[in-house]
Amino acid sequence: MANTYSGTSRSHHPVAYLTDVEGIWEKLVSFCRDNPHVHLDHEGRLVVRPGSTFVYGGDAVDRGPDGLRVVRTLLEARQRQPSQVVLLAGNRDINKLRLLRELNGFPLARTPADMRAAPRPVLLRWIMENTMGARGAFEFRRAELERTNDPVSDEDVVDSFLADVRPGGPLRDYLSVCQLAYRTGNTLFVHGGVHERSLGVVPTGEFVEGVDAWVEALNRWYSEQLAAFREERIGPDGTPAWEPLIAYQAPTPGERINLGSVVYGRMADSLNHPGLPSPALITTLAHSGIHRVVVGHTPSGDCPSVLREESFRAHPRGQLLRTGRGGLAALPPRRQRVRRGPGEAG
Repeated sequence: MANTYSGTSRSHHPVAYLTDVEGIWEKLVSFCRDNPHVHLDHEGRLVVRPGSTFVYGGDAVDRGPDGLRVVRTLLEARQRQPSQVVLLAGNRDINKLRLLRELNGFPLARTPADMRAAPRPVLLRWIMENTMGARGAFEFRRAELERTNDPVSDEDVVDSFLADVRPGGPLRDYLSVCQLAYRTGNTLFVHGGVHERSLGVVPTGEFVEGVDAWVEALNRWYSEQLAAFREERIGPDGTPAWEPLIAYQAPTPGERINLGSVVYGRMADSLNHPGLPSPALITTLAHSGIHRVVVGHTPSGDCPSVLREESFRAHPRGQLLRTGRGGLAALPPRRQRVRRGPGEAG
């Protein structure tokens, strides 16, 4: 990639970016192979080179048999190198918070009556296939448990998913160190996309001027929502206090996207053709020194998609700046080179 643009702040260190691994260990292995900024050591730990930053763009689970391994690896790297590892929460990560209630007597209103009365494994399969876009996740988890010599009955699989988000669970701890947006230099990273309806908006109803102040407020709101989940806060009407986060990571009712969310927004049309932000949004971002947006979530093939309009660049999906299943090897201050990884959809 080209140099940062004149008159803008810039990152003074390389950034390695990967997103939407979705439980497929080989995607992480492929990204790290011959990567000058991150590698997997002999113990399988993700190690970031001194002076570099690793940004993971979200969606660690669901579509492969290594979800727990991916989550634990990313979490361990963040705990060991907190100043060099940035984790963004994706919809596939956040939506698992629903399971503690939905598998314990509080299913979604649209859950069919026969599913409400069904055994937990049947209900969980229905939830994943019909409300999380995670067909196959149940059997992927069984395969992972079997590989680690853990019990693998249907009930054991259910218990494993619940353990993920209970105290001490790997996904619960992982989400606790994630954030929703990250800015370095003239580059903004989010999982899904940035639109007029999401930029500057915090789900509390607050509007925040300036990208830096907005990113800080949005990440603070996310942390408060995770705290409400950990403390199991329930409103007088029985609504979980973290319900706004569940809504934020999901499509707007009746639609397939959520343009008010940086998690479930998309920088693509209805056919997943990537597109630049509107001229007005580009101008607003530029006022805060943002000339590049990097997103995942929506697939655009196995290679990074780089869209450019004069001094602005958008890198949809995920794999780049992927874009979903690939990654950016570096965003250095002078020349920026892109490292690709395998790709796919969020």
